[in-house]
This record gives sequence, C-alpha cells and structure tokens, in this order.
Amino acid sequence: MNRDKIIEKIVEDYCIIERMITKKTHLFSGKIKITPSQFRVLCLIEKNKPMSIKDLAKKFGTSRSATTQTVNKLVNIGSLSRRRNPSDRRLVKIEMSNKFKKQFHSIKKKRINALSTIFNNLDDKEIRKYKILNVKIAKSYLLR
Repeated sequence: MNRDKIIEKIVEDYCIIERMITKKTHLFSGKIKITPSQFRVLCLIEKNKPMSIKDLAKKFGTSRSATTQTVNKLVNIGSLSRRRNPSDRRLVKIEMSNKFKKQFHSIKKKRINALSTIFNNLDDKEIRKYKILNVKIAKSYLLR
C-alpha cells in the first residue's frame, strides 16, 4: 500500500474513532450538557488558568466570534466566569467558576472512564506508541 492509500485509510479510521468519541462524550453532569468543543475550552482554561478570548481562539485556531459564542454558553450555565482587569476594564480573562471546578473534575473522570473502552484492544506498549504519534502530529499542526 502506498503512502497516499495509507493516509486515506488513517483518515477513514480517524473518522470512525472521532464518531465513537463524540458518541461517548455527550456528557451530562446534573442538568448541564457539555459539548465536545465546550469540554475542550474547559480543559484549556483549567490547564492555563485565566485566558483571554484572543488566546483561546488562537489555541483552537478558530475566530474570536466562534470562541466567544462557546464561552458565552459556558458563562450562561455558570461553568465559566469573566474577570475584568481593574486597571484596564477592556481586558477580560475567562476562568472556571469556583462552583464548577469540583463538578468539572467529576465530568473529566467520567469522560476518561467512557473513552477508555475505545482503547481496550491496545496493550500498554501500543497505547504509549499511539500517544507519541498523536503528540507528534498535534505538535506539527500547532507549530504552523
């Protein structure tokens, strides 16, 4: 099989995995439904602490408008909050609300448990190799 055919097969398989992930990650925590894109925003903010819309959009490679829509939904349900800089009120940082932090850890744990079944047919060595390859691909995309 030549390189193009292999890449085509990888992409087809990735689509299958992506559908499996999407199906398993329609997460509910109480009455809150979190979409995959909202979950990514929450993870990024948890990891990087307060961030601006500009920084979030840059990390995701999306427009500020699209990022603002996602953030607004999370602010409206109380998952995120906006904090203005006291010395320059134009500067706004987005952070996880205190009341949602504990709930988010529970959601993450449920998500990992649900997603781990996707990788059940890989042994520890294979899953480590898979991670290395994913990181390599992701880094090459982020460095563009």
